[in-house]
Amino acid sequence: MSFLELLLDPARREEAAREQGERREKNQHVAARSPAQATYLFSVGREQAVLEQLREGADEERRAVLYEQLAEAYAGQGKFEQAAAVSLSEDKGYAERAEAVKALGRKRCPCPEAIRVPSKRDAKGERVETQRRVEEVFDGQTLIGIFTCISCRKMSAKPVSQSAWRENQRDETGS
Repeated sequence: MSFLELLLDPARREEAAREQGERREKNQHVAARSPAQATYLFSVGREQAVLEQLREGADEERRAVLYEQLAEAYAGQGKFEQAAAVSLSEDKGYAERAEAVKALGRKRCPCPEAIRVPSKRDAKGERVETQRRVEEVFDGQTLIGIFTCISCRKMSAKPVSQSAWRENQRDETGS
């Protein structure tokens, strides 16, 4: 039997579909459904690897690099408070993200949800949302969207449903 015949064999295709279904069912809890969930899974492993390297000991320069990697691993898991505590650099915005996640679901700025801006196409102006999604993070249980207000630059966070995430992906790809 040639390779092509093997691929097109109906019995083999049914067996492969059954095996894939079993694997999908078995690994459902670890399968990433969004890039944020994939980042979470990667970050868990990265955290363990960095902590092991820190336990083994390193010179001061290497420890600084490892602490930054640990902060990035914490941030990838939605642990922004730990990331801010470990990071040696303040320009990463971990503390601001930690405050946003702490106030999950609550608006943190007094700005309106949308504003009207002048438009060449509409005399009334165009409606523009003031909250821009800057990041999505998965904390092990919830997919969280982190938003920045275009008016006051404050960050806020709210849970993102899987269906909303899929809808956003379709909008970005244009399909």
